Amino acid sequence: MGRTRASGIWSALVGALVFLVALIVFIAENGRRSDISFVGLHAHLPLGLALLIAAVAGGVIVGLAGSVRIVQLRRTAGRHRRSDQVIASADVPPPGLGQGPDPAEPASDDER
Repeated sequence: MGRTRASGIWSALVGALVFLVALIVFIAENGRRSDISFVGLHAHLPLGLALLIAAVAGGVIVGLAGSVRIVQLRRTAGRHRRSDQVIASADVPPPGLGQGPDPAEPASDDER
């Protein structure tokens, strides 16, 4: 039997639970409080929590950068799609996509 959508969801759920258990253990083992200073802000947080916050903030930054790039690519693809539709609606093939030399033209000395 092949892989189903339900089995994929189940596998992802088990993987996420293992990750969360490891995360809880990490935070529990790094419970010592630390002084955190960043851009004029000061806090006194457990080390595990501070590292978790830093990791989440990094993930958010990467997600935002990726989203901006996806929007750029979709806009570019939309422009190309529209220009392809304009070219396709015309009876003239786009330059460079011909089937070869025009048979009505005499062959040059190089082609003989």
